[in-house]
Amino acid sequence: MKRILSFAAALLAFTAVNAEDYELRVLTFEDSDYATNNGVSGYWSGLIDEPQYGGELLYGEGGGDMGSTGQVLGYRWFDNNNTFLQSAFPENFGGQQMYWGGGHAISNYWDSEIANGDYEHQLSVYARGESGDGRGGHGHNGSDNFCVHYGYKDDYSESIGMENLPYFEFADGAYRTIDHMYVNLNTYLANCIANGNDLTSSLGEGEYVRVVATGYRSRGTKTALFDLASEDGTVIGDWTKWDLSGLGDVTKVDFNIVGSSDNGYGFSQPAYFCYDDVAVRFPASGNGVATQQKVEALSEEEDGEDVIYKMVVNPDYDEPNDESIIRLSGDVPEGVFGLFETNKIWETYLEPDAYITVTLKGMPDNAVITKIESNVGVPSTGGAGVITCSNDGVDFANLAFCGRFIPEDHGIVVHEEGNFGDSFATLEHEIFDPEHARCKGDFVIYSENVNLSHLGKQYTTYVHITEHTIYYKLDNSVGVNGVEAEQYVDDSYYTLQGVRVDNPTKGIYIHKGKKVILK
Repeated sequence: MKRILSFAAALLAFTAVNAEDYELRVLTFEDSDYATNNGVSGYWSGLIDEPQYGGELLYGEGGGDMGSTGQVLGYRWFDNNNTFLQSAFPENFGGQQMYWGGGHAISNYWDSEIANGDYEHQLSVYARGESGDGRGGHGHNGSDNFCVHYGYKDDYSESIGMENLPYFEFADGAYRTIDHMYVNLNTYLANCIANGNDLTSSLGEGEYVRVVATGYRSRGTKTALFDLASEDGTVIGDWTKWDLSGLGDVTKVDFNIVGSSDNGYGFSQPAYFCYDDVAVRFPASGNGVATQQKVEALSEEEDGEDVIYKMVVNPDYDEPNDESIIRLSGDVPEGVFGLFETNKIWETYLEPDAYITVTLKGMPDNAVITKIESNVGVPSTGGAGVITCSNDGVDFANLAFCGRFIPEDHGIVVHEEGNFGDSFATLEHEIFDPEHARCKGDFVIYSENVNLSHLGKQYTTYVHITEHTIYYKLDNSVGVNGVEAEQYVDDSYYTLQGVRVDNPTKGIYIHKGKKVILK
């Protein structure tokens, strides 16, 4: 059942494709999974500092001196073309970005001697039951590399400038479900839990150390908890799976460490933990045009004509996760996902002055839009809407529609004979600039409720926009080998219905791909 919410609430919401069938992509931090680190291509091991404490990668030339000058290091990693997760040091203590202010650092250090657990062994995973120390072979499933979180936030830490938590996020801005990751103790925390140090006592009966993951969703946040040390005395002793799927589709997750230890200056245990093998859900490769091999095959002609593919775009509401989402079906090219934006609470119902923006990212450069249809609805007595499509910021197609009794020409009239309620129809857009129908950059569908207040209050009402169908072909004749099509500039004026006007007077027109008002 559709939920009932106050129309007065304004909301800005973004989301990604939601699919019932999915496959997992895993962020492993292994050099064999070549990625983009710190803004350039390289191996994950290139982001492991030496020594563990005071090295230039994490602390700069000052070696951890908080008074040193090199306090913004730009340490960043990015799992490019895989999970798309990235992380950078948060800005703390006045905008400084160094590891003593929190962050996620790549490591391959391990140590089995709990007595070595001090700040100089902050990047070591605790190898319980083994002997010695070293590098490599002690990530999850015996892998080499993993990641070490440092940072926490409580009232005291915020008061001294540690306000922002370490995080990872999707670099492409998409909303995806993080299925799980594996977590382990680091040597510094393990020693303090067992033995304490000058800053904290060991954990006693009924005490705990807990990680709090906060996922940033299209509507607010949601948290998941993981106990490194539980109140019943249990302390994790190896890589342990943490199910994060309950966060739903998120664009970012930050991590805090909380617990019962307090030395009078807030949480006193070392705020470290290790994690590895972060698994992210992606639409299954069998859905739509899902593989490059299939895309290439579809670009062939059939019976002398281009093959036309159809992708259906539905703004929708995901009730279990309480999120606005974009559902894609049909011939969906691999890597394509949708972003949703609206200034109102409903996904398909536009009040006066409301808008919906659907952004499709990742469309192939050789995809050419041949036709666009939208399913729209409007009350017979009033209401009008305009849908505008653009590629890479240039408008190339639009559709204007209105109710039966709108006294001026505001587009195609939507009316079912004998029906004086809401009428629905599937209408075709006018592609007024075919040169820009070739996908390049973001493909955007912008829908708005046209304000008709100048016509009288009775005409200022809602409209529905429930579905868009995108027809496209794959054209390898230009563009795919770096050959750019010649840019065509049309200086003509068009009505909102795509009719060219030789001598435009006052009104709203399309000119050079943009909406203009002549007064």
